[in-house]
Amino acid sequence: MNRKLISLDVLLLAVVVFAGVRLHEEWVAGKARREALSRSSLVKPAPAPPFQKSPEPPAVMATSYAKIAQELLLDPSRNPDIPIPPKPEPQPPPPPPPPPVFHGMMNIGAGPQIIMSEKANTARQWLSPGDKIGEYKLVSFNSEAVELEWNGQRFIKQLSEISGHGAGPQPGGEQAGNQASAPAPAPVQQVSLGPGAPGANGDRGCQNNDSDPFGTVKDGYIKTEVRNPLFPNSGGGCVWKPVGH
Repeated sequence: MNRKLISLDVLLLAVVVFAGVRLHEEWVAGKARREALSRSSLVKPAPAPPFQKSPEPPAVMATSYAKIAQELLLDPSRNPDIPIPPKPEPQPPPPPPPPPVFHGMMNIGAGPQIIMSEKANTARQWLSPGDKIGEYKLVSFNSEAVELEWNGQRFIKQLSEISGHGAGPQPGGEQAGNQASAPAPAPVQQVSLGPGAPGANGDRGCQNNDSDPFGTVKDGYIKTEVRNPLFPNSGGGCVWKPVGH
């Protein structure tokens, strides 16, 4: 019995040794294969290409981004092609008003004064240099001409040019002419109107332009003339009284 156990132990030991040897051989062979594979897979790197310097960017010019500034900015004033409206033409200055009218001059001790009026048919004024007449200011005058100022402008007028002796219509002449040429008013047409508004005592008043003669009876009223007893010859009034009163 002991021999069998010993034989079995020896056999097991031989199997273990054999297995260990086989594992060691496999490990050594695998290591050799890995080293051979690593040596055969090494690739010699290619040489690096020669270094080339990048080209320098061109200088920034305003003309290169003018289109971007015109298209992307929202302010239309950045567009140099915006049409500029023409300037409005200056209005011509207003024409000066008619000059005043000269009527004469006199010196009564306070210095020479000139007699003028704004128009031929307006009131005359005694003026000295510096006085105003209408829209004009009297600057100076002599026996032949007068200097006037209006709106910062000065005018020299000959006295013979603005003399008003016997010129222009007389005051009231134009109004009288207008009254003479005015058409005559149309005659008022009288029609039968009858009694008017009722009064406080039951009478009814007469209406304007009523053509009914006194004594006419309408709607139970009779047209009656009323006279003032204190002035019997003066014109009387009119009233519609109830018939029978």
